[in-house]
Amino acid sequence: MSPVTVIVTDGWATPSDPASVVQLADAARQQVPGLRVFVVAVGPTARWNVLNVDGMAGSTDRVSYVESVADVDVAVNKVLDMLCNHQ
Repeated sequence: MSPVTVIVTDGWATPSDPASVVQLADAARQQVPGLRVFVVAVGPTARWNVLNVDGMAGSTDRVSYVESVADVDVAVNKVLDMLCNHQ
């Protein structure tokens, strides 16, 4: 089983360092062999930051968009189901 991390974000970059989260996710993938990063992007404006969100995940198929924090558990459960059923 490969390691997994889930990032829950609004998709917006930190104004002082816009690439920091993407760089951290890339560094983690380099340091942890086989690490898969999943991203749950929360809120209606998260879709405006596709490059940031996709950059964190490293793949568009590991990104879920939800409209509100109330929906985060649904997206995380989908990730868990996928991992448990498709290892």
